[in-house]
Amino acid sequence: SAQGGLWSAKTTWADGNLPVAPIALRMGEHSGNLEVDGKHSIANWSVWGKVHNIHILDGAELTLGSYGFNQQKVSMCVSGSGFFKCQSNALVGYGGDKGVLYFVSNVELNKIAFNNSRKLLKDLTISMRQPIDRIFKTTLIRDGLYSDLSISGLPNVKTKVELKGNTTVGDIDISNNANVVIDTARLFMTGQYKKIEVSNSRLELVANGLPYAIYAKVRLNGNGVLVLTGDNPYDNFVNVIFHSGNINTLVVNGKASLKGFCIYNTGNSSGRTVKIVLPKKKSGVVLALENIISQPNTDMCMKSGSLSKDGKGRVVSDIAIEIENFENGSISIEKGFTDVADYSKIRAKGWKDFRLQNGILTATKVQTK
Repeated sequence: SAQGGLWSAKTTWADGNLPVAPIALRMGEHSGNLEVDGKHSIANWSVWGKVHNIHILDGAELTLGSYGFNQQKVSMCVSGSGFFKCQSNALVGYGGDKGVLYFVSNVELNKIAFNNSRKLLKDLTISMRQPIDRIFKTTLIRDGLYSDLSISGLPNVKTKVELKGNTTVGDIDISNNANVVIDTARLFMTGQYKKIEVSNSRLELVANGLPYAIYAKVRLNGNGVLVLTGDNPYDNFVNVIFHSGNINTLVVNGKASLKGFCIYNTGNSSGRTVKIVLPKKKSGVVLALENIISQPNTDMCMKSGSLSKDGKGRVVSDIAIEIENFENGSISIEKGFTDVADYSKIRAKGWKDFRLQNGILTATKVQTK
């Protein structure tokens, strides 16, 4: 109804009847705010027309069915100290045109996915913004160990997931053209590996307090993009896993200090590239590396300090590092390549003859007529 109100009040509902089974919830131009005062389920929801709010009271739960939600040109907030949950622990967005869904309530789920089978989805953002006294979490497996979080996007559809609140999850898997932003001082990862896997997707880590504790690395798997925004949001290896013909990209928006790149040799040998995008406007060193190539204890990785050999010393071809917005003085390296010839595999438009000079990656500017 236009007045909204408690779920348990008949006057809250347009037809004056209380729902007795999971319903399709529709909130239009003249719908009021809905307060959830018990444990209730809805099959799906569709909202439009203005800003909406579903408020889950303390001790209450609202469960959304697997069909998911559709919100077109509208912002919506799920608030309150109760819990929002999903059938099969999966939140599905199937419609939206510049719609934004904000969560301030407690949320428990293991998967966020987008589905455009009905051709209703153009642009949709899901933003988790739990304050310190509330939480976004995956399901608890056992004491201290939580399920992994899966985030799956769609090709040719604009979607975004923001983790900006109090977050506790296992490992994170980002796939299928997903766009994820992590901008929180309270990210707790409890998975087996404490890693983030980025497959054909984009992950942005925004500096917000201490560097993110992603112990087993962010791993880019074929056309993966990692964006580092602010000063040193991530203090670890960047682990780049290659598939034939793919480019994996590191974007530095600010300043970053990393141990180096761990490049896997999968046996493919055509066009594998690490692309580094530096800020257009910069002063001094913006990317500091201990090593260009830093190898963990596995023979699948490139040999430490080499773009030409893998962990077993076997020759590897067609691997390159491509730098955008390069300038002398912008990248420092404590330990360069073992084989000087490896510098020929570093490329940047307008530059040639890369080398290490007094700890700074240096090149000669190409003279144009």
